[in-house]
Amino acid sequence: WDKNKLVGLGNAISDGFLVVYYPHLLVLPEYQKRGIGRQIMTILMSRYQDFHQQILVADKQAIDFYQKCGFE
Repeated sequence: WDKNKLVGLGNAISDGFLVVYYPHLLVLPEYQKRGIGRQIMTILMSRYQDFHQQILVADKQAIDFYQKCGFE
C-alpha cells in the first residue's frame, strides 16, 4: 500500500500440506523495480517454505524475476 492506493498484491492456492501454486503477483508499473514484488514473494514463500512443491507459471518478462526469487 502507498497510503490508500494498493500498489501490489500476490496470492497462493494450496492444499495446506504439500503443494502451493502462486497464480498472481501484480505490481503497478510505476511501482515496479522498487523491491515490492520481491517482498511479496518473500512473504508468500516463507509461509510455504516447507511444502514439497511450489509451482508458478511465468512468461518471458517474468522469468528472470522468479529465477532471482529462487525458482528454476
